[in-house]
Order: sequence, then structure tokens, then C-alpha cells
Amino acid sequence: MSAANAMRLSIAKIGKKLFEMSLSAIGVVPQTRSVDTVGDLVGENTLLCLLKGDGKIGAAIIGGDVVGGLIQQQTMGTISVKKTNARSMTQTYAVMCAPLLGTLFEMVAGMLDITQGIRNISGYPFGEIFEDKRALTTALD
Repeated sequence: MSAANAMRLSIAKIGKKLFEMSLSAIGVVPQTRSVDTVGDLVGENTLLCLLKGDGKIGAAIIGGDVVGGLIQQQTMGTISVKKTNARSMTQTYAVMCAPLLGTLFEMVAGMLDITQGIRNISGYPFGEIFEDKRALTTALD
């Protein structure tokens, strides 16, 4: 199984297991990016997380709609269809989304064998949140 397929399957399982909700990824596209181009992935209203551990460093960029859905599900037990105004991403939001990231990398690593890059995907627990892409790319540098 490819890492991309393992990630798609894991996201669906995590939604049911951790959040009692349906989550799905339409597609996962692996990319290698230089630090200079990571900032290009950052849109408005995104949660910017630094992932660090085992001597590794990485980043997770989570869209505001995904963050909003996870927060609503965990706090109210349901997700509103009504579009809300963009909120500032907070440390609390990051902490509430951290189980998604930690479990995702754990599950995917368990589905891959050593030749498929398990070393590249495991060992990235949540580190901290950043307020802007400049701070994130500086930390990755």
C-alpha cells in the first residue's frame, strides 16, 4: 500500500474512532517541497502546526473548515452547515486537532513496511502552533 492510500484510509478510520464523525480525503498527493515554497501552501484561515520529534521536524497545514468541523464535533457533538466567519487559529484549536495528526502518522506508519518510507512518516508529534507562514517557514529552516 502506498503512503498516500494509507493516509486516505487512516483519515476515515480516525474520524470514526476519535471524533465519532465521517472524515474523508478525496486525494492525497505526496510532494517534496523546499522550505521556500512551503509558505505557498498556506491560505487564509489555516492552522499552522510545527511537528517535531525523534530529531525530525515537519509541518501540518490544516484548512479552517476542517478545524472548524473538528472543534464543533468535539464541543457540540454536531457540525453546523452554516458558514461561519473566519476565526483566528488558537493554541486550543491546535490542541484539539493534535490527536488527528498524532494518530494519523501512527496509523500510516503501521500500514507501511520499512521499504515504503516508514522512517519518513513516523515520529512527528505535534510541536507548536504558528500565527503566520513566515514564522512557520523560519522554524522549518
